Amino acid sequence: MKRVTLTPALLLVLCALAPLQAAPASPAAASTVGPALPPARLIPLEGDVKESLFDTVKRRTEEALRQGARCIVYRIKSDGGEVGAALDLSNYIFKLPADVRAIAYVDVKAYSAAALIALACDDLYMTPGSSIGDCEPITLGGEGPITIGEKIQSPLRERFRAFARENHYPELLAQAMVTKDLEVIEVLKRDDNSKILMLRGDYDDLDKKDRANYKKLRTVNHAGRLLTLGDDEALELGFSRGTFASSEELLRELGYQPQEVAISAVTRTDTVMDFFDDYAPIFLAAAVFFAYLEFKSPGVGLFAVLSLLSLVAFFVDKLYTGQANYLEVLIFLLGVALLAIEVFLIPGFGVTGILGLVLIFSSLVLAMQDFNLPQGQIQLDITLNNIKVLCGSILGATLLFCALLAVLSKTRLSFLPGLVHQVSAPPASGSELAPEERSWVGRRGVTLCALRPAGKADFSGTVLQVVAKDGWIDSSADVEVCEQEGARIAVRLRSPAPHPSSDPSPSSSTTT
Repeated sequence: MKRVTLTPALLLVLCALAPLQAAPASPAAASTVGPALPPARLIPLEGDVKESLFDTVKRRTEEALRQGARCIVYRIKSDGGEVGAALDLSNYIFKLPADVRAIAYVDVKAYSAAALIALACDDLYMTPGSSIGDCEPITLGGEGPITIGEKIQSPLRERFRAFARENHYPELLAQAMVTKDLEVIEVLKRDDNSKILMLRGDYDDLDKKDRANYKKLRTVNHAGRLLTLGDDEALELGFSRGTFASSEELLRELGYQPQEVAISAVTRTDTVMDFFDDYAPIFLAAAVFFAYLEFKSPGVGLFAVLSLLSLVAFFVDKLYTGQANYLEVLIFLLGVALLAIEVFLIPGFGVTGILGLVLIFSSLVLAMQDFNLPQGQIQLDITLNNIKVLCGSILGATLLFCALLAVLSKTRLSFLPGLVHQVSAPPASGSELAPEERSWVGRRGVTLCALRPAGKADFSGTVLQVVAKDGWIDSSADVEVCEQEGARIAVRLRSPAPHPSSDPSPSSSTTT
């Protein structure tokens, strides 16, 4: 039997061939690399939680889904906001398709409504020094913030509990973010040395035998306090999956290159619509105020245009955010039509005018919410708040109009013709009475605009709202008051004076 001896030369040859023999293993190694990650998108979610924010986040999310994104990181930085908008947005995120991974990245703070949105996501990450929690529903009263009752807290707790259960967050701590009466403790189970959370009341109700299996470690949340967690506590208690200094670090941890992840920022249109949404009550007040001015001014002019533009700004914002649709616009226009019929065609003020005002008021309230008839306490509270906002806008416009009248009457300013009644000469007896309280029958004046059939006429320096008795009357026509019923003054064209030659004269008669 021959023996093979390894000479130094043979060893060198084997060393040289070793890399060539190992080379074919590289494809196999490459085949062990996992599949490519699905496309991701970063969506900032910042500012007050309200319907306009829900609309823009929803629109940006759906755009990302259409472009193939299956991992969406919501960078949350918010102090909270409206309960209704928070429920809408959190439910929307919670119900995203099963193949879409929603990630909440808390940047600095996620309080109140923002905490609910964060827990609706599949995973939650935080920045160093950030915090989450404090979701007790409150409303502003005369003496400051007031906690809303159990009718609101109960559905909120249910949502917190459902999101926590589905996304594997501590349910008891999630509920403690809503209600301050929950005292949560951490205990050690002696049989398996595992740590669990319990309500203090449940722990106290255990009998001696069962309690011997538990050892109380600490109180996580005291009764009378709302739970708010910092990033380190959230990580320790199982809320947070990790702490990262920036969204770029988080994306790298998730396996993405930050430069390859698009950011769906807020557009300029969203910013403009957000401005309109913030000042919607002011637009309503402006519409009412300019309508007052137009009613007290002759003709149809600048104030009517300003009132219309204010209403257009209000409805455009509500249509853009999805709170209103064309039904509310049609109801509003129908109300305006009925009110115009009552003012211009039907004497007095009756059922038609009242129905028109009801339709206008209802359309404005419905335009401020994304539902019609309220269902449940939360939607009922939203409707009542919208009614308060609308009444406040009308009251504010009325007070401003009265203040303007007072200023103009004292300063004798005349840059708003017809707004303050001016009389060129001392009137006769009874002139101190309001126009509807004195007799104007037989007075002659000139129309300041076409009466079709209503409009304004000037009676020796006093401008009155009048109605044409028979047909329409052109502008600058000589008219005479023929009827007066309270504030309703009816006029007709003044008959021309008879020719002198046609008048019989006593001196022309003959005597015998």
